[in-house]
Amino acid sequence: MKKLVTLTSAILLIFNVYGQNVEKKWSLGLLVGKPEYVGDLGSGFLDFVPHYATIGVTGARYLSPSFDVALQVEYGDYGYFQDWTTNFLASMVNGNLLFKYKLNNGYILQENARVAPFLAVGGGFAYFTQGRDLNTRPGIRTLAGTDLTFPIGAGIRFNIFPALSIQYQLLANLTGSDMRDLIIQGTPDHFMNHTVGIFVNLGVDKTDSDLDGVLDKYD
Repeated sequence: MKKLVTLTSAILLIFNVYGQNVEKKWSLGLLVGKPEYVGDLGSGFLDFVPHYATIGVTGARYLSPSFDVALQVEYGDYGYFQDWTTNFLASMVNGNLLFKYKLNNGYILQENARVAPFLAVGGGFAYFTQGRDLNTRPGIRTLAGTDLTFPIGAGIRFNIFPALSIQYQLLANLTGSDMRDLIIQGTPDHFMNHTVGIFVNLGVDKTDSDLDGVLDKYD
């Protein structure tokens, strides 16, 4: 019985703390990412050898208990390797404007939940450089250019302290092009993007509902 009480208390504690909220409406973060090509050449989803990485920044704004809006920009390598003749390596700049539906909205989970899952959808762009060969061996050259992206995905944020959180996010970035890998088969290429980030939540609650000169949190 004592173990059951302890476990129950731990679960309640996990789902009852902090986060970006009406008091801390802004959030700034640093990201590391792993883009994964999925297209006519094959799929690099959850393929860790070789590993392609990006770095990035993001900013988010609290809109309501259910919704946030976020701007996310990343830069790094983008590639695919099946063998020494079916491969490419390029650089990519990816920027997305995301709208997030938070499950810690007071209806599904508490607004101040420590563990805060969310869904995301949005729009953006991806700029790809001309592909370069791997170790001077011949591979497939990619075509440089900019594509529109239509990201959709989900993630989870862990609110460690009132002003600090970490986040994992997975986006499927659908594109409006099927030409970057120089193979056109009628289905646009896309790429998956895993990111892990650390966030600082900013803001001060200045709400004074009764106009008595004292903030609500001090009334």
